[in-house]
Amino acid sequence: MNYKKLKKTLYTSYLKISIIGTIVLFFGMAIIVRPLLGSKGNLPISLIFGGLCIALGIAVLYTAIPAFIKAINDRDPILHAIHAGKKDFLVWVYRKEIHTSLSNTGESIGYTNNIGIFTKESKGKGFELIMSDTQSAEAMIAYLRSEFEIPYIGYTDKNRAEINKYFSLEGSKRV
Repeated sequence: MNYKKLKKTLYTSYLKISIIGTIVLFFGMAIIVRPLLGSKGNLPISLIFGGLCIALGIAVLYTAIPAFIKAINDRDPILHAIHAGKKDFLVWVYRKEIHTSLSNTGESIGYTNNIGIFTKESKGKGFELIMSDTQSAEAMIAYLRSEFEIPYIGYTDKNRAEINKYFSLEGSKRV
């Protein structure tokens, strides 16, 4: 892993999130348009559910597209911190494996490895990068460790409690 691969991983992850947001947006539009074209269906429920999907899709795109553009133009906060030599910028980094399963059987059919990242500026709201496999996720963490002095590595209850203290998070704001 190096700077170029980190940059590519950042904008690829934001691109994937943008694609998901676009799919949700178009799904919401299809839900609304279907009853308007004469298909059987309850129009008020379609408007509500479709409207919620459209709002969610727009919200996702509203955050993912600017992040994608920042990553491509080297203005992402992590990339900027590397250029500026801010060794203490990252506070907590961990790998999270997410299993995909069939709803009927619960049997795992695949997984993704996400990297959770909390920065000094995140105010307790971290973000995740979507990684393809365990090896690339571990390589990403190793690279970030080489660029930053990260006080908390890995997901443990102790690290989570320390992060809650670090950001002074209480009650429903807890990580």
